[in-house]
Amino acid sequence: MMLTRLVLMLTVLLTTQLCAPTSEARATSALGKVITRAADSVLNLTHDGETFCTAWSVNEQAGYWVSAGHCGVIALEYWQKTGTPVRLNGSWAVVVYTDAYRDLAVFQATSAPALRLASIPPMVGDPIRVIGYPYGLIRTETRGWVAALDLYVNVEAERSELCDVLDVAIAGGNSGSPVLNKDGEVVGVVWGKIDQFALSVPWTSLQVVLTPYLPQR
Repeated sequence: MMLTRLVLMLTVLLTTQLCAPTSEARATSALGKVITRAADSVLNLTHDGETFCTAWSVNEQAGYWVSAGHCGVIALEYWQKTGTPVRLNGSWAVVVYTDAYRDLAVFQATSAPALRLASIPPMVGDPIRVIGYPYGLIRTETRGWVAALDLYVNVEAERSELCDVLDVAIAGGNSGSPVLNKDGEVVGVVWGKIDQFALSVPWTSLQVVLTPYLPQR
């Protein structure tokens, strides 16, 4: 009887351990749901029907979208040449702010559910995901890690840019893509790459630039 009871207890314990989701699995599942909900929050910027960058919604009420600063420059040049704005998934998108130093741009377009900015910065080694439109293809999601934080990278003669370095796959068209932490919050914005590493606008820059464009609380 005692032996039967002991075997039963061990069976229940092992079953519980095997079936109970780990904290990592729960986090992965939660992030998967966030990314599914973000389907309408990350769209492609186009001109003449060609995707040139990615943008993501930061304020649903005001219709504000964030992308990389050089994407804003491209949009302004297109406006000057043609007299028409670029498009965000088919609707007009107007540049309302560009910051060449921090490589960030804000567009105003049709409203969509907004992604949330993280309240704390990422750490080296943190898992991240990047959502965007590489090569102008359909929206993709790539996974990686934070490799380094707050480094200055030479981007032009006599000019360097503060950035985070990410070990994650990106390609042309990913500029402006949101970098998400394990909770699905934005901790950076992709603006370029060196070798196999992606370069991202740091969390601190996002806090400085985007605060005026966040929803009123």
